[in-house]
Amino acid sequence: MTRLAELAVANNPTFMTLNTLGVALYRAEKYEQAIEKLNAGMKANPAGGTVMDWLFLAMAHHRLGKKDE
Repeated sequence: MTRLAELAVANNPTFMTLNTLGVALYRAEKYEQAIEKLNAGMKANPAGGTVMDWLFLAMAHHRLGKKDE
């Protein structure tokens, strides 16, 4: 599931492809990696991130027991 998203980031590392990879990693239960990619995507986004970025970031932190994050 993450393979295509990883390929997209390798070919075109934009905030949109990083977000997609972050979501794919979350769905694959790779929460630390998801947080890393979502944060990278938010940093690359001129608006600072989207609602979906923040939602998946919060859910990944929650899954890791980092409820204060």
